[in-house]
Amino acid sequence: MTFQLYHLGIVGTSKNLISKLNARKELISAIEEVKKQIGDKEIVIVSGGGLVPYIAFDYAKDNDWKSIQVVCPRVGCREEVKRIEIGNTFGDESETFLKMIDGLIRIGGGPQSHNEMYQFKILKPNAIVIEKEVPLLPTSNRKYIPPKKK
Repeated sequence: MTFQLYHLGIVGTSKNLISKLNARKELISAIEEVKKQIGDKEIVIVSGGGLVPYIAFDYAKDNDWKSIQVVCPRVGCREEVKRIEIGNTFGDESETFLKMIDGLIRIGGGPQSHNEMYQFKILKPNAIVIEKEVPLLPTSNRKYIPPKKK
C-alpha cells in the first residue's frame, strides 16, 4: 500500500526567546489540526533551523516521519534529516521551501517567518495554513547564545 505524501512546512521562532514547552504544545496542536484535514496522507516535515524547526524535526522523528531541512549553508545541520542547501544567506531558501510544501504552520517567529506565511498564502491560496503566537519569555529567562567566532 502506498501513501500520498503531504509536505508540511513549519516556520517560527528560531531563537530561544520563547518557552520550548509552549512552542512544542502549540506545534503539536497545529499538526493535529492538519492531520484531521488531510486524512490518510503521510506527513513529511519540511523546515529550516532553530528552535521551532528543531522541535518539529524531533516530533517527526518520534512519529517515524520523514523530514527535510531546507536552509542556507549558514544554518546548523540536523543529521537525522535530509538537507537541502540554497543560496548563501538567511532567506535565500524561502522560494524553494514554499514551492515544495503543501501546507504551512507558523509558531511565533520574526520577519522571515511572517513573510514566508504571507508569500505562501499568495502562492497556494487554498492550502492549509495555521498560525499560532507564543509569548516571549521575560528577558531574565532568555538564554544568551554568543555569536560564533569566525
